[in-house]
Amino acid sequence: NGFRLSRDSEWHSTQGSLAWRDQQFDKALKHYHLACCLNPANERHIHSYISAARIRNSLDSALGFLQARYRRMGQYGTEPGTALVRALVEANRHEEALSVLMEVLDSHSEDGELLLFAASHLQGINRLDEAHTMLARAEKRARRSAWLNGMARQAELEGHRDQAVEHYRELLTHDRTDLDAHRFISAHLEESEGKTSALDYLKRVVAESLE
Repeated sequence: NGFRLSRDSEWHSTQGSLAWRDQQFDKALKHYHLACCLNPANERHIHSYISAARIRNSLDSALGFLQARYRRMGQYGTEPGTALVRALVEANRHEEALSVLMEVLDSHSEDGELLLFAASHLQGINRLDEAHTMLARAEKRARRSAWLNGMARQAELEGHRDQAVEHYRELLTHDRTDLDAHRFISAHLEESEGKTSALDYLKRVVAESLE
């Protein structure tokens, strides 16, 4: 069968999954590669590409492609660098991922979304002091809802659950459909006040969503 091309990353991702199901592994890898090329900011595409490359013993080639792309285009935006960071994390090359992240930050130090990405990465490797610094730098540079999400996660990791609830409640004033916020608040209510309070909260959320 011929190999079709599309400009739609989701189409290539789906075709990759179908080819993998049919044990057409090289074809699947090519589709995953193209999905990454078309939308390198999509974490799912990165995960599929790197996971497939690892299984097919093509991990170095896949990372080499993303590294070359970053070296070539990283000065023009943050996506090539963050895509490489995600890929290195998927490949369990955490020291390299952190090194690339610091490089990207040096080049785009005022980018709010990048600062939040860095905070999330640092939270994931338990470097909470540095994550807090990134969040402080991002406060006036990033979308308020995204910043509140990062702050809530930070408070949760630091064991300050009441602060996390406050951040999530403010986040819901910007996006009342945020499921992570509702899950955390309901879990906190169940722990602090009992299951009835948590259920009452969830009933109110459902009622408000139907208004």
